[in-house]
Amino acid sequence: MAVVQYISVLLALISVQAKLKLWPYSDGLEVDLQRLNQEELEGDECSSCMPLADSNEEDLLKVQRFNCERISKANTDFSRLAGLYGQAVDESWKTRISNAQKLCDQATNATDVLKQAELATCAWGVVLMRNRECCNIPGPPYCVSSAQSKWARASVLALAVFGSLLAAAVAKCCQGSFYSASLVRCEQPEQTSPSVSSTEPPTGDFGVYTAGEIDSLDQKLKEDLTRRWKGCTLVELVKSEPGDLSKEVVDTFAKFRWDFDFQEDSVKNQFEHFVSLWRSHCAAHADRRAADQGHLLERGLESLEEELLHGFLAWRDELEIKVRLRPGQSAVGALRKQKLENIVLYLLVWGEAGNLRFMPEMLYFITYILSVSTPPRIVHKGRSSAFLVDIVRPIYKVVFEEHHECVAVKSNKDAKKLREGFDTYLPADSANYDDWNELFMDADRLCTTLEWLQENDIDTYHQLKTVNWKQKLSGVKTHRELHSWWGVFAATHRLWFLHVLLYLLCMFIVSESLADDARGWKVYLAGNSTQTCLSCVGLLVPLHIFAWRMGSWFTTGSALRRHCNK
Repeated sequence: MAVVQYISVLLALISVQAKLKLWPYSDGLEVDLQRLNQEELEGDECSSCMPLADSNEEDLLKVQRFNCERISKANTDFSRLAGLYGQAVDESWKTRISNAQKLCDQATNATDVLKQAELATCAWGVVLMRNRECCNIPGPPYCVSSAQSKWARASVLALAVFGSLLAAAVAKCCQGSFYSASLVRCEQPEQTSPSVSSTEPPTGDFGVYTAGEIDSLDQKLKEDLTRRWKGCTLVELVKSEPGDLSKEVVDTFAKFRWDFDFQEDSVKNQFEHFVSLWRSHCAAHADRRAADQGHLLERGLESLEEELLHGFLAWRDELEIKVRLRPGQSAVGALRKQKLENIVLYLLVWGEAGNLRFMPEMLYFITYILSVSTPPRIVHKGRSSAFLVDIVRPIYKVVFEEHHECVAVKSNKDAKKLREGFDTYLPADSANYDDWNELFMDADRLCTTLEWLQENDIDTYHQLKTVNWKQKLSGVKTHRELHSWWGVFAATHRLWFLHVLLYLLCMFIVSESLADDARGWKVYLAGNSTQTCLSCVGLLVPLHIFAWRMGSWFTTGSALRRHCNK
């Protein structure tokens, strides 16, 4: 704030000095100020600034009001500056503003409209501005400047250079303006751990369940899931199909509950979710094949996997070209079990992911790692399960710290406080869900970031637990959300190129014949021959490429910039 005040005072002083000293007085055009007390002025004293001859009464009144309002505004500004700087204000300016005000009062009291306009224009243009400006036009631009001071123009040029340097300096900070792109990627300020208000004690205070306790709880969970299964409409289909498919579904949910310590309530919710999806696909399959009602459950399961896990299966096939972590399935009878486990594991991961659901490929990655891992079977007591503490929270902590400082309890509700400067819009280099998700969409980038994916004989679940997500998820941005015209140009550069090219070609076609014999200053800017003119039009191509490259560079994120620099 102090810097802004200093710059404002500096600009005001420069403006005052320019008005009082830099512009020279015009010889032979000064008004005898002592004659202002008289009722009339000689005609030649204000002849340099007079109302237009063809002005009507309404226009003359506009000119009179406009000039008097400018004098009143100048008087107010002068009084403020005089109070601030005292003797720094030139004495001659005090005399001029006083006499101009007197002349404007005479214009107000005059009965002739033409006389009012003449006195008002004389007060502003001759008395106050010393013939440097004449405001005798009833509409825009209102005033005509006749200042010829080289010092005044030099001061304006100096101010323009100063403003450009200031804008360039401001543009390099992370909170760059909309009109100027940052030439360098600004590093985000050092992040501190958020102070999250929570009433939940640390998970470690509750310990873990023993094997005997797990067996007892596993039996209760299976009984609860079985009771939920018997309450659905799929029970009748199970009786008509071979094998105890209901027991297989219940055992699969219970198995993953204890293998990776998902929350028990989440497991029950996802069990009902799975049954609902399965029932819908069985009904749809029955409607399509009304004559063949056999094996509806298996066909419904296949249809559910194809629709729910279509993206996951395609993503997994692409990743397995780079890595070889997934054990092969050779037994034909294990095919249905494998499909069931894929669906159940994905639903359980999705159920506890929370905000990580905005990154679907990341959920694919977590599901894939769990499917090829040796189950740790470490079950925490209390509300916070091992999967939530070891896998979900470390990732979400990085997501939270990117934009927020803390979470406080306000009126019994969680209130997330954004980091300083993030209220208006996020900085260009601030990562978001789509940026982090892009890391898991690209198998090459993922294997480069997580090197252990290409290692053999490793505990993948332990590796997933020990990943430093703050380091791995930093610098993954490929596109900067830049608040600048460079972003607009980079997105629409082809449109601008086509318009400008067609405009220049049309101008070339409709222009007059070229003067081949022109010499010196008469030579056209684009040349005198058809070939030269078309060559000049062709220069638009390299100019467009240069501007496009600049726009692409400004909008390219840190991840691709590092790749380009290699």
